[in-house]
Amino acid sequence: MACRARREIAKLKRRDDDGNDEHRPKKRKQQMITEHFPLRRSSRQTKSMVEKEKFDAMAEKLKNKEEEGIEKFATEEKGWGVRSTRPFSKGEFICEYSGELISAEEAKDREARYALVPEVGCYMYYFEFLGRKMCVDATADNKRHGRLLNHSKINPNVVTKMVILDNVPYLCLVAGRDICKGEQLEYDYGDRSKMSVQSHPWLVK
Repeated sequence: MACRARREIAKLKRRDDDGNDEHRPKKRKQQMITEHFPLRRSSRQTKSMVEKEKFDAMAEKLKNKEEEGIEKFATEEKGWGVRSTRPFSKGEFICEYSGELISAEEAKDREARYALVPEVGCYMYYFEFLGRKMCVDATADNKRHGRLLNHSKINPNVVTKMVILDNVPYLCLVAGRDICKGEQLEYDYGDRSKMSVQSHPWLVK
């Protein structure tokens, strides 16, 4: 009888091994935490993404020759000037210093010619690009506001930022700090030469 009982038990065991797990306890499926709590992805932008957005916005304004939020006005001491007609945030594009892009050599020749006609004035902006000295000549009145911003060494509220589009440099005037509506817009011309200061004492102010 014991031998027969062992044979019956062996048959039942083989039946279970062949896939009949009706009497076996079922294993619980391990559940992932995301089945209960959906995976959240960060919507925060990286610094490079923010900088690219700013660059793209500035490039669009340059292409459209945008000068929104500013106006020309007559100052008491410096002739024409430019002021804000709305607030500007620090780093915000204001306008372009627009003119003819020429070499420094050509600019020097033009300056000598302009000096012969003082009433014409001289609106030269020298800068370096790819190791070469360049100049934007805005002496010819192009009806753009950038050429009319006045100088302030002590309390400027505007700075210049060079932007490269299609390998061409553009001089952008941007807010150096938060600017209120009605403020005159001024930046530091950066000219400290003895001759310039003698001709224009306001360069040290």
